[in-house]
Amino acid sequence: MAPSNNDPSIGGELTICGIDPAHYEGTIAWVPLIAERLWRIQLGPVYTRGMTLTTGGQEAIVDTGVSTITAPMSIVQQIQNLTGAKTNSEGAYEIDCKNISTLPTIVFTLDEQDFVLEGQDYVVQVLTKC
Repeated sequence: MAPSNNDPSIGGELTICGIDPAHYEGTIAWVPLIAERLWRIQLGPVYTRGMTLTTGGQEAIVDTGVSTITAPMSIVQQIQNLTGAKTNSEGAYEIDCKNISTLPTIVFTLDEQDFVLEGQDYVVQVLTKC
């Protein structure tokens, strides 16, 4: 969609006021916003390995324009402790890439719908770093 992109092999599609089921599987989960600014939603309980990381009530931010999950720092720190992630010099968390398959499953509840994330769902690999 970038006007400066002259490479015809890179395609894209823009759908306005609708969704195209050819581009996703399953059903879309609709979660009400508590504020339109920054796409803020109400966070429900978050679980992992039989532990409750939070019973909910906090705000979280979701946005299809970014690939990260934004949650309250108290939850992020608990996940950091569970995964053994270390803070790098840029302030991001890192783990050994070979450990992704051993990371805990994390369940986020949003509007009474559970979203199950495995390690490969919440860790991004960039070259040799995770």
